[in-house]
Amino acid sequence: IEKAPVENLMYIKLSGGIPPGGITTSKNLSVLMEKTSAGMVELLGRYQSADHGYLAASAPARPEFDREYGYLSRWREWAHLYENTVNK
Repeated sequence: IEKAPVENLMYIKLSGGIPPGGITTSKNLSVLMEKTSAGMVELLGRYQSADHGYLAASAPARPEFDREYGYLSRWREWAHLYENTVNK
């Protein structure tokens, strides 16, 4: 297969909700790349800030969910903080 120029970019989101997903298409790739690059720089900047934390798991208040790499984040050490807030 020979290479070909990229004419558009399609982003397919599968959510499992209602609606179950969506499709976004962009033909203006240079604008999309500029926005994506700027967004990534902003996101990385927030992670570098000591004032902005981030979650090591999608549901930290639900320690019953299995976390394959949870031991790396040491989430069990803080799970007791959430015990009294679940289902209230």
